[in-house]
Amino acid sequence: MHDKTFVEIGASDGVLMSFTSWLEYNNNWRGLLLEPNPQSFDALRMRRKSAAAKTCVSPEATVKDLLWSPNVEPELPDLFQKVARARTTLKKFVSEEDYDAGSFSPVQCFPLPWLLKAWDPSVKTIHLLVIHTMGGEMNILETVPKNLDIIMLVIRFNTPVDRSQIESVVNDYNLIPFKEEIKPKNFLIFISTRVVFHA
Repeated sequence: MHDKTFVEIGASDGVLMSFTSWLEYNNNWRGLLLEPNPQSFDALRMRRKSAAAKTCVSPEATVKDLLWSPNVEPELPDLFQKVARARTTLKKFVSEEDYDAGSFSPVQCFPLPWLLKAWDPSVKTIHLLVIHTMGGEMNILETVPKNLDIIMLVIRFNTPVDRSQIESVVNDYNLIPFKEEIKPKNFLIFISTRVVFHA
C-alpha cells in the first residue's frame, strides 16, 4: 500500500520503536508525528519528513501538564539513551517512588481533533493510528473523532484493565482485533471491519 496516511502519538525519535518510519521511507506514506520529549523531538525532526509537533495529546483543551523524563546517563551507549528517553510520560502516569529517577518539565497538550485539523483538515481517513504514550492511551483513544475512518489501530496497554477498556471502546470505531501472528508485547492491533485481506 502506497501513499497512505498515519498518525503516531508517542513517536519518540522517529526511528527507534517507530511503527511508521518504514512506511514513510519505503511506501511514500505521509503523516503526523507527535512527541513531547524535547530531545526525542529534535532527533525526530532530523530523521523524518512527516509533519511533527512537540506536544502531548490530552482530552482537555490546551492543558499545560508536567512531563517526566527519565535521567539518562551520558556515558550510556546511544541506543540505551534512546530507549530510556522513550519512557517519557506525563507525571500522572509515574509512580511517586520513580519521581527522583527523572526530571519534570512543562509541556503543552492539545486534543487530538485539534491537532488533526491543524495538520490537514481534509484528512478523513487514517490508514494507521499508533498510540504509544507509556500511559494515557485509553484517554487519548476516547478523544479520537468517531467520524474519523481508521483502517488500522496499534495501541499500547499497560495492565489487563487497560487492555479490557481498550477492547470495549474499539467497537465504536468499527474496529476488530487483528488475528494474525504479529503480536508485539503490550500492544493491541485492530483493523477496520471494512478491510478484507486477500490471500
